[in-house]
Amino acid sequence: MTNSSARSEQFFTALGVKRLKDNSKTRSLETDLSLVETFITKQDKILDLGCGYGRLTLPLAKNDYDITGLDNCRPLLIQAKKDALGSKADVAYILGDLLKLPFKSKSFDKIICMWNTFHHLLTKEDQKKALAEMFRVLNDKGVVLIEVDDGDEPPGKEFLKKGYGPDKRLVDYDAEGNTLTAYLYNKKLLTALGKTSRFHENAVYPMKINGRDELLWVLEK
Repeated sequence: MTNSSARSEQFFTALGVKRLKDNSKTRSLETDLSLVETFITKQDKILDLGCGYGRLTLPLAKNDYDITGLDNCRPLLIQAKKDALGSKADVAYILGDLLKLPFKSKSFDKIICMWNTFHHLLTKEDQKKALAEMFRVLNDKGVVLIEVDDGDEPPGKEFLKKGYGPDKRLVDYDAEGNTLTAYLYNKKLLTALGKTSRFHENAVYPMKINGRDELLWVLEK
């Protein structure tokens, strides 16, 4: 497990399911689902990277989408599986790492990576590895949707005043006594990172989502 993966796993294990669910109440589930559903179809095989406790995965599965969730935090997946059993939804949850996806090549049509999951990749090396793995497991003409906060807008803009690392984009957040380290992007950084990958389409769209300045990054194989 890389440093990026280990740090995110430790953080979310310490945060716990209840507090993560409480934090998610600051976002509209309906808004997030509506956004994702503009990107996927019920004919797609979908992979939800950083699925957590199944916040998006489960309602999509209940709505008859063919979706698999992956996360590196065991307690969150345990809760996700319990919730799925209670709902009788047909959904698979897999413990795994974005940097070494436990799937065969060309297994999925669409990948979603929402709620700032990509922020937890703290080095350019890890970011590039994650993109390479997404490319590998996508079918031809497969598409990735990644959502991150726009680091050049509030509140990230204020945190970047204390940014560190090679390009001063690493920041530390205090989340109820637990330290979350994140890499903050802007449109220029995502576009440049996409150009290092094998994806032939690479577009970044600034959007207001749930009252926050977000970046939607679309990559097509």
